[in-house]
Amino acid sequence: MKNFKLYSLITLGVTLVSMVLPYQSYDKYAGGLFKASRLIEPHIKETGLELPQSYILLAALLIISLVTLIKENFTTSIIGFILGAFTLLYMPIFAFTLVFTLNFGGGPRNKEIELGFYIATIAVLSYAIVLLLNLIWQARNRKKNKNATVKIKSTEETDLLDDF
Repeated sequence: MKNFKLYSLITLGVTLVSMVLPYQSYDKYAGGLFKASRLIEPHIKETGLELPQSYILLAALLIISLVTLIKENFTTSIIGFILGAFTLLYMPIFAFTLVFTLNFGGGPRNKEIELGFYIATIAVLSYAIVLLLNLIWQARNRKKNKNATVKIKSTEETDLLDDF
C-alpha cells in the first residue's frame, strides 16, 4: 500500500501527542465506610503519561507497526490486521478502567473520560481501517503476482520444449 509507513508513523505520533492531553478527570473525596465523605480536591486531571494503560496501547501500536513494516507481504498484513482488531477491542476495556472505581466512601468519584482518550481512540480506529485497506491491497497484489508468475512459467516451459 502506498504511504503505509507514513500512516503508521502518523498513528504513532498522534497517539504520543494524545498521551500529553488529559485522559480522565475525577473528584477526590476523603472519608470512609462509617464517616461522612467530604470533597478534598475537585477536577483532578490525569494525562496519558500517568496511566500504564496508555503505555500498553502505545506498545501494541508499535508492535503492529514493526510486524507490518519489516516485510510488507500478505502474511504480515493478516497478522497486522488481527493485532489491530485486538487493539481496537482493547479501547473499550481501557475506557472501563478509566471510569470504574470500587470505593466505599472515600477515594475518587465522578470519573470522566477526557479529550486525550478520544483522540487515541480515533487514531486506533483509523489505523485499523488502514490495516484493513493494506490487507486488501496485499491480497490483490498477491493475485496479480501469482498470475504473472504462472504466465512466465508457461512461456518458459514452451521455450524449453521448442529447443529440442
